[in-house]
Amino acid sequence: MVGKFFDWLKAAKLDEERPIVGISKNEIDELAAAQGQIAFPSVYQEFLEDCGKSAGLFQRDAAFFFPEVKDLKRRLLEMLEDEGIEFTVPANAFVFGAYQGFQFHYFICDGGTDPAVYQMDDGGGDPEMVAETFSSYIRKGIAQYRDSFYQKS
Repeated sequence: MVGKFFDWLKAAKLDEERPIVGISKNEIDELAAAQGQIAFPSVYQEFLEDCGKSAGLFQRDAAFFFPEVKDLKRRLLEMLEDEGIEFTVPANAFVFGAYQGFQFHYFICDGGTDPAVYQMDDGGGDPEMVAETFSSYIRKGIAQYRDSFYQKS
């Protein structure tokens, strides 16, 4: 079944050079186990089913897809230790994106369906909420990628 994330990527034409590829239920379970989670928010589950391995051109320059995302919580913890940043990553945080090893995005698995997204980077300080929902984070990101690849002349 094709979901809204697939539709949003197709509408933005981000599938024209690279395919949109989801992951299986077994791969979703493997991913959840890798970061110690019991259940993902339903919106992230849908994202994984639609495009957990590839979302076309979207996020192609980031650690954002299976299987690489399995290791992101460990990488965030290492970055915090290496930089001497005193922050305790919540046990129910799921780290779903990383950019060049110094910026990480995560949400909290607390039973909500579409959680807020937070950013932590090597500059220290408290995490910053960068989107009120995962869906809005993805929609904004798709628009940015679309605009960077298909700028109007």
